[in-house]
Amino acid sequence: MNLRISEDGFRFRITPEDLDTLLRGREIDQRVCLGAHCFTYRIAPVKFEKDMRLEMAVAGFCLSVPHAMLEELHDLGRSKEGLSAMQGDVNIALQLDIKTQMRKAA
Repeated sequence: MNLRISEDGFRFRITPEDLDTLLRGREIDQRVCLGAHCFTYRIAPVKFEKDMRLEMAVAGFCLSVPHAMLEELHDLGRSKEGLSAMQGDVNIALQLDIKTQMRKAA
């Protein structure tokens, strides 16, 4: 999983294996440490929400994604677009890493 932050959005890009983990109801996370300080970003599947929602925590970010949206992402297959939602003036995107898929197929 990786996270790209820009002035108007956040893009989470996950591998097919990450998506399988999320579809099984388990969170995925990534941690970057600089000395004693760590920054964490994670994606958590949720059952009763309608939209993706990004929340800030003291040590990073958490993207909550409804299970139905994870299934939609799975059904999109090799789509560069992925899913996105506006949260205020910020675009939140969740994409499947198609480059990883293409490398494995070769």
